[in-house]
Amino acid sequence: MKNFTKNFIKHLLIIVSLLVFLSPKSNATIIAYETAMKSTKPFALYIYMNGCPYCRMFDPVFERLSQKYSYKYNFVRAEYRNGIMPQLCQKWNVRGFPFMALINPKTNSGKRVPLDCMNNDDCLIKSLQTFP
Repeated sequence: MKNFTKNFIKHLLIIVSLLVFLSPKSNATIIAYETAMKSTKPFALYIYMNGCPYCRMFDPVFERLSQKYSYKYNFVRAEYRNGIMPQLCQKWNVRGFPFMALINPKTNSGKRVPLDCMNNDDCLIKSLQTFP
């Protein structure tokens, strides 16, 4: 029984370490939704779900965009958790993950970025550059 407990704890620590290591890292250029809505700069809202493989593939793209265009736009990354963000998801009509919208806080309006555009750097950059 002692060996089982030791092995269980050992494996549990490995799993927790992997989850911490693999979780998306926050970046200084990424701010909170509430802060972005109070700003005058338009912003990119990215909602992801922990464990979503497509979200993991998009994370580095969002990081690059946030670093390259932070002078002109704010960037908001929000993790979806069951029941945590229903108002935000309802407001922007989130139907799946990853989700991205470009939002103008002055007018409280925005446009959804299509999933196929999220997989294409040129399309994403064009979307950013043509948004107010």
